[in-house]
Amino acid sequence: MKRFIYIILGCLLCLTACRKDQFNNTTTDTEYPPLTTSKLKRIYGTVVDENGNRLDGIKIVCRNKVHLSGKNGSFDFEEYISTEREILKIQGTNFYTSFIYIQSSGEGDFILMPQLSQKYLGHTINTNQRKLVTIQKECNLSFYNDDFIKQDGSTYQGSINFDFQVKPGTELKYYQMPNDRLALYNDKKVVLADLPIVSTEAIGDNKTKLEFRKPAKLEIPITIKKYNFGTDSIFLWKFRESDGIWEKISTVEIQTDKVIALLPTFGIYTVSPPLDYSTVSGQFQGISKFEFLQYEFTSTQSTIQNFLTDAGSFDIKVPINIPYKAILRNELNQNLYQVNETIYNRNISQRNINLIQEKCVSMDFTISNCSFLINEISHSLIIREKGKIADLFFQFENQNTFLKTFKQSETDQFSIFLMSQNKQTILRNTPKILKNADLLSKNIIEVCNNNSGQAHMKLKNSKTGTTIYHYLPFTSIQADTISNSTVELNIVLRDPYNTSDEGIYSATINIINGSIIHMNPIIQKAKLGSPDFDFDFTFKPSTTANISRSSTITNQIYININNLDIRDNLNNEYNGSISGYFFTN
Repeated sequence: MKRFIYIILGCLLCLTACRKDQFNNTTTDTEYPPLTTSKLKRIYGTVVDENGNRLDGIKIVCRNKVHLSGKNGSFDFEEYISTEREILKIQGTNFYTSFIYIQSSGEGDFILMPQLSQKYLGHTINTNQRKLVTIQKECNLSFYNDDFIKQDGSTYQGSINFDFQVKPGTELKYYQMPNDRLALYNDKKVVLADLPIVSTEAIGDNKTKLEFRKPAKLEIPITIKKYNFGTDSIFLWKFRESDGIWEKISTVEIQTDKVIALLPTFGIYTVSPPLDYSTVSGQFQGISKFEFLQYEFTSTQSTIQNFLTDAGSFDIKVPINIPYKAILRNELNQNLYQVNETIYNRNISQRNINLIQEKCVSMDFTISNCSFLINEISHSLIIREKGKIADLFFQFENQNTFLKTFKQSETDQFSIFLMSQNKQTILRNTPKILKNADLLSKNIIEVCNNNSGQAHMKLKNSKTGTTIYHYLPFTSIQADTISNSTVELNIVLRDPYNTSDEGIYSATINIINGSIIHMNPIIQKAKLGSPDFDFDFTFKPSTTANISRSSTITNQIYININNLDIRDNLNNEYNGSISGYFFTN
């Protein structure tokens, strides 16, 4: 009997040693783990930089397998993903590594848009003369310039390239760390507060990786009272790149307006209390397929972001006892759905949220050029809702398919413009008019292009800081004199909603040597047209103008006017610009 028990115990130990450990990559699981803990999922999307430019040749590492982003930054592969947690590592030359967590507990595949932050040159340090070095970027890091050793423990002398970054940066759209901020505290799973994350790295001559001889002093500005943290509950944490878990390193020194910690080695660090959490999971419905939608939970203390799957599923860890407001956003930063402030002290399921009832529209169709015209493939789409000043601008992931979700407001009528740009050739089309019901069922939209100009107004709201674009597909100028730096012109901006309803904006501008010496104060519009807006323009001493001729088209010039004060007839004030290609008469 005892022998039988020993055999059973031995089998159990073997099974335990071989099962997948979600927090440790050193596992004997192979390519096909048990389906009870993992599911085969498609992982696809686009890698972009901070400005939205698509990046090719970027490594997407999943379960120690490397996949590369292709043309236009796209990637697409399948992998078994844990129902608990997996970490994707996104790496590119001269970019900081980004980490994203995913889990296959919900329906649908993962459609992601990781954003990489460009590396800067860092700080150049030399060990020749001993001195205290203080590096400041929202946080302070202090050390002596000769406090470096090689990885074998020997002293290093010479030039050092020291990289110090505080993230998430204010300009980053997505965090570079896993957004669930999962940590281990006394063998318990917790999450961390949304506080500054500091990364450090030092490289010597011949790309030698260095370490600190003595811990460096890190100062992070934190108002403890604002966050309601107990002074005995804040710790220094180090990020474990292998599985995306934060490890507790040490206690910290608490002062009135800052926290002081000692960094023993290079790596990625933060300071935070360990927070208990609840899980908010669910699924949005009403749209056949979701693309790049982000569900964000915000409070005065933290922001937690999570991409939906393409079936609308989400699973988010939210700290308890803190009121959070939940907002679903598209990549244009439109609010598609919102939940008022709620305290999540238990696991919550939010299901059957129908976005159609929230006036959200899913556009899923193929663009087809007219069969009797031979045109270049168009790469961007402009959508305007009737009565709205702001246009929605999209670029295609591939040549002619389109899938986007956005929110309508006052009407269910939309105009669609197709635009393309190749060697300064601008193609425009007669806009298509679609109703909400058409958008939900449309499969193919046929668009006929012909040559004309394209321009737009960029408007940044003076109060909210929100930037919008108002596109003007039909543009022409009447010019008395044109040279490289001088132009006296009358700009005619035709703003169509359909072929029978077209607004015409006009302005007279005299530009000499890049300076505007005259511009009529109002760009007025004809009675027809939608949206029904007038724009008052005021140029300032700081207003600049730039003019250049097209190198390929004889009667085309490019004009760029910046730093204008603009007011619309609803008294919204903007700092704006007018730029684009114009055809001369």
